[in-house]
Amino acid sequence: MSLSQRRKLLIDTDAGVDDAQAILMALKNPDVDVIGITRTRTKLDVTCCACCKLQTG
Repeated sequence: MSLSQRRKLLIDTDAGVDDAQAILMALKNPDVDVIGITRTRTKLDVTCCACCKLQTG
Protein backbone atom coordinates (compact mmCIF):
# COMPACT_ATOMS: atom_id res chain seq x y z
CA MET A 1 0.00 0.00 0.00
CA SER A 2 1.42 3.41 -0.93
CA LEU A 3 1.92 6.14 1.67
CA SER A 4 -1.03 8.12 0.28
CA GLN A 5 -3.33 5.08 0.61
CA ARG A 6 -2.41 4.30 4.22
CA ARG A 7 -5.09 4.98 6.84
CA LYS A 8 -4.15 8.03 8.91
CA LEU A 9 -4.49 7.42 12.63
CA LEU A 10 -4.37 9.82 15.58
CA ILE A 11 -4.06 7.87 18.81
CA ASP A 12 -5.55 9.38 21.99
CA THR A 13 -4.49 7.37 25.02
CA ASP A 14 -4.60 7.32 28.81
CA ALA A 15 -1.13 5.72 28.70
CA GLY A 16 -2.19 2.37 30.15
CA VAL A 17 -0.38 -0.89 29.46
CA ASP A 18 -3.03 -1.99 26.96
CA ASP A 19 -2.59 1.29 25.10
CA ALA A 20 1.17 0.77 24.80
CA GLN A 21 0.55 -2.56 23.09
CA ALA A 22 -2.01 -1.02 20.73
CA ILE A 23 0.40 1.81 19.84
CA LEU A 24 3.15 -0.67 18.98
CA MET A 25 0.74 -2.68 16.83
CA ALA A 26 -0.35 0.47 14.97
CA LEU A 27 3.25 1.61 14.42
CA LYS A 28 4.19 -1.77 12.96
CA ASN A 29 1.13 -2.01 10.69
CA PRO A 30 2.12 -1.18 7.09
CA ASP A 31 -1.45 -0.04 6.28
CA VAL A 32 -1.50 2.62 9.02
CA ASP A 33 0.17 6.04 9.16
CA VAL A 34 0.26 7.19 12.81
CA ILE A 35 0.12 10.98 12.51
CA GLY A 36 0.14 11.70 16.23
CA ILE A 37 -0.26 10.43 19.76
CA THR A 38 -1.98 12.42 22.50
CA ARG A 39 -2.33 11.59 26.16
CA THR A 40 -5.30 12.28 28.41
CA ARG A 41 -4.76 12.89 32.12
CA THR A 42 -6.96 10.08 33.31
CA LYS A 43 -9.37 7.43 32.15
CA LEU A 44 -12.63 9.03 31.13
CA ASP A 45 -16.09 7.59 31.47
CA VAL A 46 -17.42 6.18 28.18
CA THR A 47 -20.51 8.41 28.42
CA CYS A 48 -18.30 11.48 28.75
CA CYS A 49 -16.27 10.45 25.70
CA ALA A 50 -19.41 9.89 23.64
CA CYS A 51 -20.78 13.31 24.67
CA CYS A 52 -17.53 15.04 23.73
CA LYS A 53 -17.47 13.27 20.36
CA LEU A 54 -21.06 14.26 19.61
CA GLN A 55 -20.33 17.90 20.50
CA THR A 56 -17.21 18.12 18.34
CA GLY A 57 -18.60 16.17 15.39
